[in-house]
Amino acid sequence: MLHEKTSVDKFFWTLFSGNDWIVAGDAFQTEPELMGNIVERASKYAFPLYTINPIHPSIDFGWHNNEGKYDVNVARRADINCSSLKNLMFEIDGIPLDDQLELLFRSGIPWTAIVFSGNKSYHALLSLEDNLGQPHTEEGIEQYKQVWKRLAALINAEYAGKIVSLKEGVLDEATKNPSRFTRFPNYMRSGHLQRIEFMGDKCSMATLNKILEKCPLVKAPETNFIDVANFANNDKQFWAVCPKGLRNWIKYPEEWGGPEGNYPRLRNIAYWAKREVTKNPDLMISILDKHTFDYLNQIGYSREKIENVKRNIRRIFQESD
Repeated sequence: MLHEKTSVDKFFWTLFSGNDWIVAGDAFQTEPELMGNIVERASKYAFPLYTINPIHPSIDFGWHNNEGKYDVNVARRADINCSSLKNLMFEIDGIPLDDQLELLFRSGIPWTAIVFSGNKSYHALLSLEDNLGQPHTEEGIEQYKQVWKRLAALINAEYAGKIVSLKEGVLDEATKNPSRFTRFPNYMRSGHLQRIEFMGDKCSMATLNKILEKCPLVKAPETNFIDVANFANNDKQFWAVCPKGLRNWIKYPEEWGGPEGNYPRLRNIAYWAKREVTKNPDLMISILDKHTFDYLNQIGYSREKIENVKRNIRRIFQESD
């Protein structure tokens, strides 16, 4: 499954330092490990995913937002726990792979690396020499996301020939989070290699600032349903801001559901939606009723269990953030 170990080494040592801890594994992995150890293990064991920024190895800086759920001394993959804010990732959807590469290079952004996802997209990485904001602070995370949005606006404008909103463009908005997973090079995904397509260097802050001067302002969504910064209160608003991964979990339960054992995934859906999409438990349950619960019931997941899930979703939405 693995090949060109040296290029994988170069890839990770360009993005990270020897003291960085990252999370690597499947989508449910949360605990970080020293980057060098992961790269060494990758010669024998293939990881599907890794976090684009390092994660603090021993402190949860967001524990106080939900005491009793999180432990201050237990590491966790979350934006607030990113120990640096230097790496940005962009994923293009909905256009052919060759057109994606052309668009990425035409943008003028000096990419540090581009990785083929093993499916229908490339993951483009920009690694900076300095932090975009103070790690472990909400202000730092917001500064990071604003730079991501401005670069995304540049790519979308290059694609459309005009200024467009994130919803009108070709970029997956869910990749703006600094703790986001991206594809680990040289993992075999459904028969296709997640390969390093391009390898460059780190980007200086001076170069970044010159690029930002060319970036158009991000156009507000034209739906009039919701501002990206707010939370959904109806179906149209929900789907307008729902990340692609969450949307797929909700709309395609046949890819993960079974007659038993569905609660962990349904719980993760609820927490994800509460964090990024809506604070309304009735809306969340209504969405699941329309797209998820009926299928699960058809394949043997009992109505009693579904009603219990609904009660737990209401409890999750009552928890303080």
